[in-house]
Amino acid sequence: EMIWANIKNALLAKLKEEHYFDFSPQENSLIAFMLSDDMTFEQQRQEASPLFATPDEFIQSLVFFKEWPTEKKVSLVSYYLLHQTPDEKKDRLMRLSALPAITVKLQSMLAFQPMYLRIAAEAGDVEKVQVLSELGADMNAELGLLFAKAKYETMWWLHQHPELRDKITQTGMNSHIPEGKHQGETVGELLLYSKKGCQLLQEDNRLQGLCHAQMNIKPISDYLNEKAEVTQISQAGFFKPYVHPKVKAFLQHVIHGGMEEAEKMLKDNKDNRAMLRALLTTKAIVTDFAGRRIEGASLQLALGAKDVSIGEHEEMAEMLEYYLKTLADGEREIRTQIAAQFPEGWEQEEEARKQADSLALNEVFSALGASSTAEEEAIAVNAFNAYLARQKENVVRTGFHFNDQLFLKAVKLYNEHVFLFGGLNNPKNRLAAIKVIGGIECHFTSCLAQAACEGMGFVHQHKVKLARSLEFNDDSGYSFFHPDLGVNSYAYIHYGGAIVACHASFFDSTTFVAKLMSSKNIKLAKTYAVTISPASNANATHN
Repeated sequence: EMIWANIKNALLAKLKEEHYFDFSPQENSLIAFMLSDDMTFEQQRQEASPLFATPDEFIQSLVFFKEWPTEKKVSLVSYYLLHQTPDEKKDRLMRLSALPAITVKLQSMLAFQPMYLRIAAEAGDVEKVQVLSELGADMNAELGLLFAKAKYETMWWLHQHPELRDKITQTGMNSHIPEGKHQGETVGELLLYSKKGCQLLQEDNRLQGLCHAQMNIKPISDYLNEKAEVTQISQAGFFKPYVHPKVKAFLQHVIHGGMEEAEKMLKDNKDNRAMLRALLTTKAIVTDFAGRRIEGASLQLALGAKDVSIGEHEEMAEMLEYYLKTLADGEREIRTQIAAQFPEGWEQEEEARKQADSLALNEVFSALGASSTAEEEAIAVNAFNAYLARQKENVVRTGFHFNDQLFLKAVKLYNEHVFLFGGLNNPKNRLAAIKVIGGIECHFTSCLAQAACEGMGFVHQHKVKLARSLEFNDDSGYSFFHPDLGVNSYAYIHYGGAIVACHASFFDSTTFVAKLMSSKNIKLAKTYAVTISPASNANATHN
């Protein structure tokens, strides 16, 4: 077996011996040291540093010697940066972020922590500041800059982490904010003279003590008591959870059925435990393709959409459960999210919605049957779709996002009324298909729409993992949530998945859809102890 480190050393020694390059005595000494087994470069003279003509060449040298122990690489970095300017050091450290093992080690070293803190504060990256603080870095010198770049995020961060507030010293309170709206103020002044800051101080007596130097008018306790009255009146619910943009993007992938994108974010952050936890456990409001605003943490969103597997493979819920279990309290978090999504009494609310849905659906078919003009028909279907639209007025927080039984009942009524309405080509049947059934399809959850595109029957029969596409197999130019859906066309859900003319019969579709929905309900009951009403499963099986 070839040892690449030896080969590289031999190659470099050969280039040196053959005088391919002219090196100074100091550079020759440095090269010899690099080829040795010694670990520290402390004794090497700085005159040898031009050996690395550019920052990119230096980075490439570390890549070339990738077999070196991290300790030796870090020692070379320390030597290289020793006499560089602060701006040069900052540039080199940012370039070194491409080498995570070295970066982690450098971040733990006292000599480099101030520069890493400056980089994080300039980016307004509170999570990175937290990581560095946990490694022993003193964040006080950069506290003013952090407030300048990310005031609200920093407030929320300190509110959530009392252990970090404990690290704030008088130096931090006295640090000046260098730019922005509060330029020239100290951190202490910003806290005292802002509503957010006062609430933060009310939570922490120690921080109040550090504000004495900033407060010359009256006792700080009296001042904060006065501010508390204003805060309670005008700032109810003031500290709304700060949702990191990465978390919001992740949860949006979850609700959109973007399993590959969601898992990539989890994999990319597997070593950043704080961010991984935030992705998996933070609640936020996101919007699905149907236009519903839905609040929940990751597993909540997946369960509410019934994004579960009916086979041995993973779908969204199972994938999220896997990563949740990597957290120290993962099992407890899973139970917490399930309980939050399906709290006591949710079944009654679900049943009430189903009854209201059925009533509205029966009314539209009755109105179409009794109508004698196009205007009356339009009024009927518009009233039904207005009813569905009202379901999107409030944020969904518990239970299932969509009553999938509504689609099955609509198809059943359509089939019953085909000839009562005067045959397939009758305008009433076209309205029932396009405006009623198509309107219901507009409210599908993402995973249900993805299964429809792949073919409900195919997915159920073969227990396949969803391809996670919203493009129809039979017509790749037409996506499920196309603007025409419920307006000029509808998606005919059958074995293979297709868009067809609005006069087609729906008989074949109901069995496939019903079986898939029933299988999902069974999985939810068995794995997550989510009780599904027997009537729902009976309807799903026999309609």
